Amino acid sequence: MHFIDGAAGVDAIPLDVLIGPCEVVEAHDLSRDSVAAAPAVERILFKTPNSELWAIEEFADEFVSLDGAAAELLVERGVRLVRVDYLSVDYLSVGDENAHHTLLEAGVVPVEGLDLRRSRRAATSWSACRSASSPPMEPRRARDPDPPLTVPATSGV
Repeated sequence: MHFIDGAAGVDAIPLDVLIGPCEVVEAHDLSRDSVAAAPAVERILFKTPNSELWAIEEFADEFVSLDGAAAELLVERGVRLVRVDYLSVDYLSVGDENAHHTLLEAGVVPVEGLDLRRSRRAATSWSACRSASSPPMEPRRARDPDPPLTVPATSGV
């Protein structure tokens, strides 16, 4: 389903993947090097320059996305849920779907459409479950935020 023919639907995702502590990490890009600099956790939300794209009304064709190598690293680390702060984890403008396939085939849940503009690095309690009438989702703070955790920008990206 979605990207893999015959795959299970969202109703088959175990709830313990969607609910629990996660880390919000600020990153300039989502290359393998940037992802490697982030903490190894089960659930990770990447806050990138994409956060500013929510302020415009049109869909932005150019946005920070995971590449296949970064998605593979997340799988190797045992990540169960990953989120970037725009409408897709892939480079849609060039037809690259490697991140989706890598994550979904390994059982990692990519969550899309989360607005992280006001989020800072924090141990958060987060739930991906909401009703259709709920307001837009945001991570809920489990404690006061630390200064943002910023991973270094990689060259050439």
